[in-house]
Amino acid sequence: DEPTAGLDIVAREKLLIKLEEMSRTGIHLVLVTHHLEEIIEPISRCILLKSGRLLHDSTVEACITSQWMNTLFDAPVQISRMGKRYSASLSSI
Repeated sequence: DEPTAGLDIVAREKLLIKLEEMSRTGIHLVLVTHHLEEIIEPISRCILLKSGRLLHDSTVEACITSQWMNTLFDAPVQISRMGKRYSASLSSI
């Protein structure tokens, strides 16, 4: 749950790289996060929860869209992707 909370940007990146490496060796990971940039490439399934209820269950590509993030956060969220990482920003409130 929130594996990078409290880490500086260098330690955060090292941890995410280590998680990617572990996943590629066949270790199954469950990542719980509010930070889209922490969704690492080997993750193939995404479950969105809102108010303790299942909102959507699909591939990462199908889940991490502006439409789903708008619904999840009740705000206009813009999704972008740089390389293999996602990022989110508010369009306007």
